[in-house]
Amino acid sequence: MHQAMSTFVTTAITVAGPMGIAVDAKSGNVYVSDYGANRIQKFNSNGSVLPFKRLPTGAGDGQLRQPAGVAVDAITGNVYVCDQGNHRIQKFDSNGIFIKTWGTEGSRNSEFGPPLSSGKYNGPFGITVDASVRARLEWLPMHQAMFM
Repeated sequence: MHQAMSTFVTTAITVAGPMGIAVDAKSGNVYVSDYGANRIQKFNSNGSVLPFKRLPTGAGDGQLRQPAGVAVDAITGNVYVCDQGNHRIQKFDSNGIFIKTWGTEGSRNSEFGPPLSSGKYNGPFGITVDASVRARLEWLPMHQAMFM
């Protein structure tokens, strides 16, 4: 199955570094986090590219830097992205419109990882959303997890 999904994504559009994938159970749309191009790609179930708002790479609301994990909640279709390069989680609607962000760089509550100057890197990399729209996060280096 991994090979089939890889073929699906690469034949639909060039993806510079796919890191995460999520499927919207209601619509069948597929979301791929493109780590290398700092964007989220959205496809329909036939593999056609669909619009998903893209802002320039950066640290502002809605901007991404090295997106990793991605998840879709089954109730609203909102998309949750592990914005690994910015040490945070961002929430978008199904069209890519920014809704909310959580986290920042640091080692206290609601912070992911030490400052980049430390030479260590442990931003959030995995996320799942359950039926109650509770998100489970994972981050490096020790695969720690928490619910939000």
